[in-house]
Amino acid sequence: MRYLRAIIVYTWALLVLVTRWPLLRAVEKQREDHFSEAMERIHGVAQPFAGQICRLAGCRVEVEGLEHIPDEGSVVLIGNHQSFFDIPIVLASVNRPVGFLAKQELGEVPIFGRWTAGIGSIFIPRGESRKSLEAILNAVKMLKKAAHLLVVFPEGTRSYQGKVGDFKAGSLKIATKSGAPVVPFAMDGSWRIMPRNIRTFTPGTVRLTFLPAISDELMASKDTKLIADACRQAITAQLAEGEDDESKK
Repeated sequence: MRYLRAIIVYTWALLVLVTRWPLLRAVEKQREDHFSEAMERIHGVAQPFAGQICRLAGCRVEVEGLEHIPDEGSVVLIGNHQSFFDIPIVLASVNRPVGFLAKQELGEVPIFGRWTAGIGSIFIPRGESRKSLEAILNAVKMLKKAAHLLVVFPEGTRSYQGKVGDFKAGSLKIATKSGAPVVPFAMDGSWRIMPRNIRTFTPGTVRLTFLPAISDELMASKDTKLIADACRQAITAQLAEGEDDESKK
């Protein structure tokens, strides 16, 4: 059943992405001069697409704290990274256009990489400091150009069995240089849906909690290490609270 579910998910996703290719091409042209309108247009397809992916994979998402995401302006969403499935979960849950700071390898995946770029994502290479800085500066430019949400996973890679790794402070430069507020979020349970290095799906429930924005005072310090630490502390506290709730059931 697990393999049949995976075949259904991947086949359906490929079919949708290929048949909607003309829309992607149109959005790529439109975004140069009308970025916000283009992102709204593609989000109208990406959000329901991601929601259907979650349903087909048997992933039930419980979302809390959406009120912490501002209705206007650019925002940097900082979260822990448990699974490749984090991407459709966030896309399906947030009602504003959202892109991702993603690994360069993801951008090289046929079809999917093009769509990931199309929703307003930035790809960052591993181990190349100059090109990584260029990617961060491109992200800053994008957030300054027009209102957009950008998801950043400061761990830099997916964790094992939900454990939160160290947060790399460098990625927080996107927020300090763009002036965008930082909203942390805790992803709890996605690693069970699609564990690291596994391409099949196990049905289950994921709790996605958006937390209060990092204070203006801390953001004004532009100390990326302190900001990264504050995000990690807020996220780990929320995950610990979730574990307590589960143990009481």
